[in-house]
Amino acid sequence: MKTTKRIIAMLLVALMSLTFLVSCGKEDKGELMTTYNNGADFIYENDTDFKDFFMINSYNHLSQTGKSSLTQDEYEEILSSSFDSTIIWREMNKEFEKLGYSVDENKVKDAALKDAQQLDASYDGGYAAFCETWNISEYAFEMLNKYNMMLDMAAEKIMGVTEPTEEEVKQYFVDYSYNYVIMPHYSVSSIVLQVTDKVAESEVLADAQSYIDMLSSGKSWDEVKTAASLKYNYENGMVYSQIFTGEEKLNLQTFAKITDLDAAIAKIDADFKAKNGVSFDEIFPDGFEAYAKANNLTAGSEAYDVAHARFYNYTAQVYKAEFDYIISTSWEDGKTYEKPLYHEGINAYSVVTFNKIVEEAGFKNFDDVKEQIASDIFATRKQEAVAVYTTNIINKAVYGITE
Repeated sequence: MKTTKRIIAMLLVALMSLTFLVSCGKEDKGELMTTYNNGADFIYENDTDFKDFFMINSYNHLSQTGKSSLTQDEYEEILSSSFDSTIIWREMNKEFEKLGYSVDENKVKDAALKDAQQLDASYDGGYAAFCETWNISEYAFEMLNKYNMMLDMAAEKIMGVTEPTEEEVKQYFVDYSYNYVIMPHYSVSSIVLQVTDKVAESEVLADAQSYIDMLSSGKSWDEVKTAASLKYNYENGMVYSQIFTGEEKLNLQTFAKITDLDAAIAKIDADFKAKNGVSFDEIFPDGFEAYAKANNLTAGSEAYDVAHARFYNYTAQVYKAEFDYIISTSWEDGKTYEKPLYHEGINAYSVVTFNKIVEEAGFKNFDDVKEQIASDIFATRKQEAVAVYTTNIINKAVYGITE
Protein backbone atom coordinates (compact mmCIF):
# COMPACT_ATOMS: atom_id res chain seq x y z
CA MET A 1 0.00 0.00 0.00
CA LYS A 2 2.77 2.41 0.93
CA THR A 3 4.72 1.61 -2.24
CA THR A 4 1.62 2.12 -4.37
CA LYS A 5 0.89 5.48 -2.76
CA ARG A 6 4.45 6.62 -3.36
CA ILE A 7 4.34 5.54 -7.03
CA ILE A 8 1.06 7.43 -7.48
CA ALA A 9 2.59 10.48 -5.82
CA MET A 10 5.59 10.28 -8.16
CA LEU A 11 3.30 10.04 -11.20
CA LEU A 12 1.36 13.08 -10.03
CA VAL A 13 4.63 14.95 -9.55
CA ALA A 14 5.69 14.09 -13.10
CA LEU A 15 2.40 15.49 -14.43
CA MET A 16 2.61 18.60 -12.23
CA SER A 17 6.26 19.43 -12.84
CA LEU A 18 6.03 21.14 -16.24
CA THR A 19 3.26 23.52 -15.19
CA PHE A 20 4.90 24.23 -11.86
CA LEU A 21 8.33 24.93 -13.30
CA VAL A 22 6.90 27.30 -15.91
CA SER A 23 5.10 29.31 -13.25
CA CYS A 24 7.83 29.16 -10.62
CA GLY A 25 10.94 28.80 -12.74
CA LYS A 26 12.67 31.99 -11.69
CA GLU A 27 15.13 30.00 -9.62
CA ASP A 28 17.01 27.09 -11.21
CA LYS A 29 15.82 24.37 -8.87
CA GLY A 30 15.87 21.75 -11.58
CA GLU A 31 13.28 19.04 -11.96
CA LEU A 32 10.61 18.59 -9.32
CA MET A 33 11.45 15.14 -7.94
CA THR A 34 8.73 14.48 -5.36
CA THR A 35 6.35 16.09 -2.89
CA TYR A 36 5.47 15.29 0.70
CA ASN A 37 3.25 16.57 3.51
CA ASN A 38 0.22 16.19 1.24
CA GLY A 39 1.80 18.22 -1.54
CA ALA A 40 2.80 21.16 0.65
CA ASP A 41 6.56 20.53 0.49
CA PHE A 42 8.83 19.72 -2.43
CA ILE A 43 12.17 18.15 -3.29
CA TYR A 44 13.88 19.45 -6.43
CA GLU A 45 16.85 17.83 -8.11
CA ASN A 46 19.07 20.85 -7.35
CA ASP A 47 18.15 21.11 -3.67
CA THR A 48 21.51 21.07 -1.89
CA ASP A 49 20.49 18.69 0.88
CA PHE A 50 18.95 16.18 -1.52
CA LYS A 51 21.93 16.33 -3.92
CA ASP A 52 24.39 15.82 -1.08
CA PHE A 53 22.49 12.82 0.28
CA PHE A 54 22.14 11.27 -3.18
CA MET A 55 25.76 11.74 -4.27
CA ILE A 56 27.28 10.55 -0.99
CA ASN A 57 24.92 7.56 -0.83
CA SER A 58 25.97 6.72 -4.41
CA TYR A 59 29.67 7.08 -3.60
CA ASN A 60 29.38 4.91 -0.49
CA HIS A 61 27.53 2.19 -2.41
CA LEU A 62 30.05 2.13 -5.26
CA SER A 63 32.99 2.14 -2.84
CA GLN A 64 31.57 -0.69 -0.76
CA THR A 65 30.66 -2.86 -3.75
CA GLY A 66 33.77 -2.07 -5.80
CA LYS A 67 31.61 -1.14 -8.80
CA SER A 68 32.14 1.79 -11.16
CA SER A 69 28.48 2.47 -11.94
CA LEU A 70 24.98 1.87 -10.61
CA THR A 71 22.47 -0.51 -12.11
CA GLN A 72 18.95 0.84 -12.68
CA ASP A 73 17.68 -0.99 -9.60
CA GLU A 74 20.54 0.37 -7.48
CA TYR A 75 19.92 3.88 -8.79
CA GLU A 76 16.22 3.71 -7.91
CA GLU A 77 16.96 2.30 -4.45
CA ILE A 78 19.51 5.03 -3.68
CA LEU A 79 17.18 7.69 -5.09
CA SER A 80 14.38 6.49 -2.81
CA SER A 81 16.62 6.35 0.28
CA SER A 82 17.91 9.86 -0.52
CA PHE A 83 14.33 11.16 -0.70
CA ASP A 84 13.72 9.61 2.71
CA SER A 85 16.92 11.05 4.20
CA THR A 86 16.07 14.52 2.90
CA ILE A 87 12.56 14.39 4.32
CA ILE A 88 13.79 13.04 7.68
CA TRP A 89 16.45 15.77 7.81
CA ARG A 90 13.96 18.55 7.14
CA GLU A 91 11.20 17.25 9.40
CA MET A 92 13.63 16.50 12.22
CA ASN A 93 14.95 20.08 12.10
CA LYS A 94 11.38 21.37 12.44
CA GLU A 95 10.72 19.10 15.41
CA PHE A 96 13.97 20.00 17.16
CA GLU A 97 13.24 23.72 16.75
CA LYS A 98 9.74 23.21 18.15
CA LEU A 99 11.04 21.23 21.15
CA GLY A 100 14.02 23.50 21.77
CA TYR A 101 16.60 20.77 21.16
CA SER A 102 19.95 21.35 19.49
CA VAL A 103 23.22 19.51 18.99
CA ASP A 104 26.63 21.02 19.69
CA GLU A 105 27.61 22.87 16.50
CA ASN A 106 31.27 22.77 17.50
CA LYS A 107 31.12 18.97 17.63
CA VAL A 108 29.44 18.97 14.23
CA LYS A 109 32.20 21.13 12.73
CA ASP A 110 34.94 19.06 14.40
CA ALA A 111 33.48 15.82 13.02
CA ALA A 112 33.17 17.33 9.54
CA LEU A 113 36.76 18.56 9.74
CA LYS A 114 37.97 15.05 10.62
CA ASP A 115 36.11 13.68 7.59
CA ALA A 116 37.78 16.29 5.39
CA GLN A 117 41.21 15.52 6.84
CA GLN A 118 40.71 11.81 6.23
CA LEU A 119 39.84 12.53 2.60
CA ASP A 120 42.89 14.79 2.30
CA ALA A 121 45.01 11.83 3.41
CA SER A 122 43.26 9.08 1.49
CA TYR A 123 41.47 10.45 -1.59
CA ASP A 124 43.38 11.34 -4.76
CA GLY A 125 43.37 15.16 -4.78
CA GLY A 126 42.04 15.35 -1.23
CA TYR A 127 38.81 16.73 0.15
CA ALA A 128 38.45 19.49 -2.46
CA ALA A 129 38.79 16.99 -5.32
CA PHE A 130 36.26 14.68 -3.67
CA CYS A 131 33.67 17.47 -3.40
CA GLU A 132 34.29 18.54 -7.00
CA THR A 133 34.27 15.01 -8.43
CA TRP A 134 31.11 14.01 -6.61
CA ASN A 135 29.43 17.41 -6.98
CA ILE A 136 28.63 17.87 -3.30
CA SER A 137 28.45 21.11 -1.34
CA GLU A 138 31.08 22.34 1.08
CA TYR A 139 28.55 21.83 3.89
CA ALA A 140 27.73 18.20 3.04
CA PHE A 141 29.80 16.63 5.80
CA GLU A 142 28.49 19.09 8.37
CA MET A 143 24.95 18.13 7.35
CA LEU A 144 25.67 14.39 7.51
CA ASN A 145 27.32 14.60 10.92
CA LYS A 146 24.58 16.83 12.26
CA TYR A 147 21.96 14.47 10.84
CA ASN A 148 23.48 11.51 12.69
CA MET A 149 23.95 13.46 15.93
CA MET A 150 20.33 14.61 15.80
CA LEU A 151 19.13 11.04 15.28
CA ASP A 152 21.23 9.96 18.25
CA MET A 153 19.69 12.73 20.38
CA ALA A 154 16.19 11.89 19.13
CA ALA A 155 16.63 8.30 20.29
CA GLU A 156 17.29 9.47 23.84
CA LYS A 157 15.23 12.65 24.21
CA ILE A 158 12.24 11.87 21.99
CA MET A 159 12.11 8.07 22.03
CA GLY A 160 13.25 7.73 25.66
CA VAL A 161 16.17 5.32 25.22
CA THR A 162 18.25 4.85 28.39
CA GLU A 163 21.55 3.14 29.14
CA PRO A 164 21.33 -0.40 30.55
CA THR A 165 21.65 -0.96 34.28
CA GLU A 166 24.37 -3.13 35.80
CA GLU A 167 21.79 -5.88 36.35
CA GLU A 168 20.70 -5.74 32.71
CA VAL A 169 24.31 -6.05 31.59
CA LYS A 170 24.88 -9.05 33.87
CA GLN A 171 21.69 -10.70 32.65
CA TYR A 172 22.75 -10.17 29.04
CA PHE A 173 26.09 -11.83 29.82
CA VAL A 174 24.26 -14.84 31.29
CA ASP A 175 21.66 -15.06 28.51
CA TYR A 176 24.25 -14.84 25.76
CA SER A 177 27.11 -16.59 27.51
CA TYR A 178 27.77 -18.64 24.37
CA ASN A 179 29.06 -15.43 22.77
CA TYR A 180 31.78 -15.23 25.40
CA VAL A 181 33.12 -18.76 25.13
CA ILE A 182 36.77 -18.93 24.10
CA MET A 183 37.30 -22.08 22.03
CA PRO A 184 40.78 -23.49 21.41
CA HIS A 185 42.05 -21.65 18.35
CA TYR A 186 44.83 -20.22 16.29
CA SER A 187 44.77 -16.41 16.52
CA VAL A 188 45.96 -14.92 13.22
CA SER A 189 45.92 -11.28 12.10
CA SER A 190 46.07 -10.10 8.49
CA ILE A 191 46.66 -6.71 6.90
CA VAL A 192 45.12 -6.83 3.42
CA LEU A 193 46.60 -4.58 0.73
CA GLN A 194 44.48 -4.30 -2.40
CA VAL A 195 45.89 -3.58 -5.86
CA THR A 196 43.89 -0.89 -7.70
CA ASP A 197 44.23 1.54 -10.59
CA LYS A 198 45.69 4.02 -8.10
CA VAL A 199 48.13 1.66 -6.37
CA ALA A 200 50.06 -0.66 -8.67
CA GLU A 201 51.11 -4.19 -7.73
CA SER A 202 54.77 -3.17 -7.40
CA GLU A 203 53.82 -0.46 -4.90
CA VAL A 204 51.63 -2.85 -2.94
CA LEU A 205 54.45 -5.39 -2.74
CA ALA A 206 56.87 -2.71 -1.56
CA ASP A 207 54.39 -1.61 1.10
CA ALA A 208 53.81 -5.22 2.15
CA GLN A 209 57.53 -5.78 2.64
CA SER A 210 57.77 -2.55 4.61
CA TYR A 211 54.95 -3.65 6.93
CA ILE A 212 56.52 -7.10 7.34
CA ASP A 213 59.81 -5.45 8.31
CA MET A 214 58.04 -3.13 10.76
CA LEU A 215 56.23 -6.03 12.45
CA SER A 216 59.36 -8.17 12.53
CA SER A 217 61.30 -5.34 14.17
CA GLY A 218 58.85 -5.13 17.07
CA LYS A 219 56.22 -2.60 15.98
CA SER A 220 52.79 -3.53 17.30
CA TRP A 221 50.20 -4.94 14.91
CA ASP A 222 47.74 -2.13 15.73
CA GLU A 223 50.38 0.48 14.95
CA VAL A 224 51.23 -1.05 11.57
CA LYS A 225 47.57 -1.64 10.75
CA THR A 226 46.82 2.04 11.44
CA ALA A 227 49.67 3.12 9.18
CA ALA A 228 48.41 0.85 6.39
CA SER A 229 44.82 2.06 6.75
CA LEU A 230 45.79 5.61 5.79
CA LYS A 231 46.25 4.33 2.22
CA TYR A 232 44.41 1.01 2.09
CA ASN A 233 40.81 1.96 2.89
CA TYR A 234 37.44 2.02 1.17
CA GLU A 235 37.66 5.79 0.57
CA ASN A 236 40.42 4.87 -1.88
CA GLY A 237 38.26 2.14 -3.39
CA MET A 238 40.01 -0.64 -1.46
CA VAL A 239 36.90 -2.36 -0.16
CA TYR A 240 38.61 -5.67 0.56
CA SER A 241 41.36 -3.99 2.58
CA GLN A 242 38.65 -2.55 4.80
CA ILE A 243 36.66 -5.78 5.09
CA PHE A 244 39.36 -8.43 5.52
CA THR A 245 42.00 -6.65 7.61
CA GLY A 246 41.80 -7.91 11.20
CA GLU A 247 42.04 -10.93 13.49
CA GLU A 248 40.79 -14.37 12.57
CA LYS A 249 40.33 -17.24 15.02
CA LEU A 250 40.72 -20.69 13.49
CA ASN A 251 39.17 -23.47 15.57
CA LEU A 252 41.98 -25.72 16.74
CA GLN A 253 39.79 -28.82 16.78
CA THR A 254 38.47 -28.52 13.22
CA PHE A 255 41.52 -26.96 11.55
CA ALA A 256 42.82 -29.31 8.84
CA LYS A 257 46.57 -29.02 8.57
CA ILE A 258 48.12 -28.83 5.11
CA THR A 259 51.73 -29.94 4.81
CA ASP A 260 51.78 -30.61 1.05
CA LEU A 261 50.62 -27.44 -0.70
CA ASP A 262 51.09 -28.82 -4.23
CA ALA A 263 48.82 -31.76 -3.46
CA ALA A 264 46.18 -29.48 -1.92
CA ILE A 265 46.11 -27.19 -4.97
CA ALA A 266 46.10 -30.18 -7.34
CA LYS A 267 42.92 -31.40 -5.61
CA ILE A 268 41.32 -27.95 -5.97
CA ASP A 269 42.24 -28.01 -9.69
CA ALA A 270 40.80 -31.50 -10.14
CA ASP A 271 37.55 -30.59 -8.38
CA PHE A 272 37.16 -27.47 -10.54
CA LYS A 273 37.73 -29.43 -13.75
CA ALA A 274 35.32 -32.18 -12.68
CA LYS A 275 32.61 -29.59 -12.05
CA ASN A 276 33.22 -27.35 -15.08
CA GLY A 277 34.58 -29.75 -17.69
CA VAL A 278 37.76 -27.72 -18.22
CA SER A 279 40.53 -26.46 -15.98
CA PHE A 280 40.60 -23.05 -14.29
CA ASP A 281 43.61 -21.99 -16.38
CA GLU A 282 41.79 -22.89 -19.59
CA ILE A 283 38.82 -20.68 -18.69
CA PHE A 284 40.71 -17.82 -17.05
CA PRO A 285 44.24 -17.86 -18.56
CA ASP A 286 44.57 -14.08 -18.18
CA GLY A 287 42.32 -13.49 -15.18
CA PHE A 288 38.69 -12.58 -14.82
CA GLU A 289 38.61 -9.11 -16.38
CA ALA A 290 40.18 -10.41 -19.60
CA TYR A 291 37.64 -13.25 -19.64
CA ALA A 292 34.72 -10.86 -19.11
CA LYS A 293 35.95 -8.55 -21.87
CA ALA A 294 36.53 -11.39 -24.34
CA ASN A 295 33.03 -12.73 -23.71
CA ASN A 296 31.30 -9.32 -23.67
CA LEU A 297 30.05 -9.76 -20.13
CA THR A 298 28.49 -6.67 -18.58
CA ALA A 299 29.04 -5.99 -14.88
CA GLY A 300 25.83 -6.69 -12.99
CA SER A 301 24.47 -9.15 -15.55
CA GLU A 302 23.63 -12.70 -14.49
CA ALA A 303 26.29 -14.18 -16.79
CA TYR A 304 28.92 -11.84 -15.34
CA ASP A 305 27.97 -12.67 -11.75
CA VAL A 306 27.98 -16.44 -12.41
CA ALA A 307 31.40 -16.30 -14.07
CA HIS A 308 32.80 -14.08 -11.33
CA ALA A 309 31.51 -16.42 -8.61
CA ARG A 310 33.22 -19.36 -10.34
CA PHE A 311 36.47 -17.39 -10.58
CA TYR A 312 36.30 -16.09 -7.02
CA ASN A 313 35.43 -19.43 -5.41
CA TYR A 314 38.44 -21.13 -6.99
CA THR A 315 40.88 -18.37 -6.04
CA ALA A 316 39.49 -18.25 -2.50
CA GLN A 317 40.12 -21.99 -2.11
CA VAL A 318 43.69 -21.60 -3.36
CA TYR A 319 44.30 -18.70 -0.98
CA LYS A 320 42.90 -20.66 1.96
CA ALA A 321 45.12 -23.62 1.11
CA GLU A 322 48.19 -21.37 1.12
CA PHE A 323 47.00 -19.68 4.32
CA ASP A 324 46.47 -23.02 6.09
CA TYR A 325 49.79 -24.29 4.76
CA ILE A 326 51.87 -21.50 6.30
CA ILE A 327 50.03 -21.94 9.61
CA SER A 328 50.69 -25.69 9.50
CA THR A 329 54.38 -25.44 8.59
CA SER A 330 55.70 -22.06 9.76
CA TRP A 331 53.93 -21.26 13.01
CA GLU A 332 55.77 -19.36 15.74
CA ASP A 333 53.88 -17.26 18.29
CA GLY A 334 54.21 -13.57 17.41
CA LYS A 335 55.88 -14.23 14.05
CA THR A 336 54.95 -12.37 10.86
CA TYR A 337 55.23 -14.59 7.79
CA GLU A 338 58.20 -13.63 5.64
CA LYS A 339 56.26 -12.78 2.48
CA PRO A 340 52.73 -11.63 1.62
CA LEU A 341 50.12 -14.09 0.38
CA TYR A 342 48.32 -13.27 -2.87
CA HIS A 343 44.55 -13.65 -3.28
CA GLU A 344 43.82 -13.42 -7.01
CA GLY A 345 40.05 -13.24 -6.49
CA ILE A 346 40.28 -9.85 -4.79
CA ASN A 347 43.63 -8.84 -6.33
CA ALA A 348 45.18 -8.25 -2.92
CA TYR A 349 48.17 -9.25 -0.81
CA SER A 350 47.95 -10.20 2.87
CA VAL A 351 50.58 -9.62 5.52
CA VAL A 352 49.96 -12.48 7.96
CA THR A 353 50.95 -12.45 11.64
CA PHE A 354 50.73 -15.54 13.86
CA ASN A 355 49.55 -14.25 17.25
CA LYS A 356 49.16 -17.22 19.57
CA ILE A 357 47.63 -20.66 20.01
CA VAL A 358 44.87 -20.88 22.63
CA GLU A 359 44.76 -24.55 23.60
CA GLU A 360 42.01 -24.66 26.25
CA ALA A 361 38.38 -23.55 26.12
CA GLY A 362 37.06 -21.05 28.63
CA PHE A 363 34.89 -17.98 29.20
CA LYS A 364 35.80 -14.35 28.94
CA ASN A 365 35.86 -12.54 32.29
CA PHE A 366 32.70 -10.47 32.88
CA ASP A 367 34.70 -7.45 34.05
CA ASP A 368 36.64 -7.53 30.79
CA VAL A 369 33.53 -7.35 28.62
CA LYS A 370 30.90 -5.51 30.69
CA GLU A 371 31.66 -2.07 29.26
CA GLN A 372 31.45 -3.42 25.72
CA ILE A 373 28.19 -5.22 26.52
CA ALA A 374 26.69 -2.03 27.99
CA SER A 375 27.81 -0.08 24.94
CA ASP A 376 26.36 -2.69 22.57
CA ILE A 377 23.01 -2.80 24.37
CA PHE A 378 22.74 0.99 24.39
CA ALA A 379 23.71 1.21 20.71
CA THR A 380 21.16 -1.47 19.77
CA ARG A 381 18.42 0.29 21.70
CA LYS A 382 19.22 3.57 19.98
CA GLN A 383 19.40 1.91 16.58
CA GLU A 384 15.97 0.34 17.09
CA ALA A 385 14.53 3.62 18.35
CA VAL A 386 15.96 5.54 15.40
CA ALA A 387 14.39 3.03 13.01
CA VAL A 388 10.97 3.61 14.61
CA TYR A 389 11.48 7.38 14.76
CA THR A 390 12.48 7.74 11.10
CA THR A 391 9.75 5.34 9.96
CA ASN A 392 7.20 7.47 11.80
CA ILE A 393 8.48 10.60 10.04
CA ILE A 394 8.23 8.99 6.60
CA ASN A 395 4.83 7.46 7.34
CA LYS A 396 3.44 10.84 8.35
CA ALA A 397 5.13 13.04 5.73
CA VAL A 398 4.93 10.74 2.71
CA TYR A 399 1.96 8.47 3.33
CA GLY A 400 -0.17 10.54 5.70
CA ILE A 401 -0.15 7.79 8.33
CA THR A 402 -0.09 8.85 11.98
CA GLU A 403 -0.16 6.69 15.07
